[in-house]
Amino acid sequence: MGSGGLKWSEPSLEQSDEALILEVIESANYGDYVRMRVSLREGRVKLTVPWKTKTAQLLEFMRGCCRWIRKNLDRQRQTMMQQANARSAYGAKIRPGGWVYLEGTRFALQPADVQSVEIDKSSSGQEPLLLMPSFSALPEPLAHKLQATFVSRFLKRRLCEMYAERAPQMCRAMHLFPTEFVVSQAQTSWGSCNAKGVVRLSWPLACLPVKYFDYVLVHELAHLAHMNHSRAFWSLVEEFCPNCRQTRKELRAIGLKSIFTDEILTDAELKGIFRQALRR
Repeated sequence: MGSGGLKWSEPSLEQSDEALILEVIESANYGDYVRMRVSLREGRVKLTVPWKTKTAQLLEFMRGCCRWIRKNLDRQRQTMMQQANARSAYGAKIRPGGWVYLEGTRFALQPADVQSVEIDKSSSGQEPLLLMPSFSALPEPLAHKLQATFVSRFLKRRLCEMYAERAPQMCRAMHLFPTEFVVSQAQTSWGSCNAKGVVRLSWPLACLPVKYFDYVLVHELAHLAHMNHSRAFWSLVEEFCPNCRQTRKELRAIGLKSIFTDEILTDAELKGIFRQALRR
């Protein structure tokens, strides 16, 4: 094997009509053992091996691990199915006639003559309305990106309001006070807390029922006292969020990346678009 990665399908590893797709990465950092991590992306198994491992050795190792790999792939597929069911509950669809969830309530999206996204307080229909700029003078793909960007900014503002409404009381109850609160763009974690006492919460939390916001807030505040996941940490979390284990399980099933899948423009891209519009 040469340096870098190698990808192939090894028919001899089949236990059904599906081949195992392997991504093999050689590393000089590993000793005389093979580290394997199963990844479910397109059925591909990622395998990290010592430098210059012979193909025959690798295949022998893989044959010995086939049952374990299949078991874990099946388990991950079940998890993904559960996530897909949960995603249908809170996933946004940003377009005219689409929807977005705000604190667990579904709002229909309607283009209107507005400068920013706002709740339509005059709506008397069964489903509440969220008005968003139409950008009708722009090409549809660009208008769609702008609408998604404006909706995401609306959700970020709402998350800040939720923090201002709910965090002070919880901070006083726990006797734990962060040095700063930041709305996070993270796609892999609902929240975080660093050694400087900065608490970050991911903005798609604004789409979910407030019990999830409360759990993530308590979880991150608890890290101000315990920068780990020790028994003392979980004891503190459970004291202020008794159903934390079930709520944590539900959050994992929902999946952070599934809430808002539409493309969002960066600040630099927005500035560029508005500069071009002013020049016309």
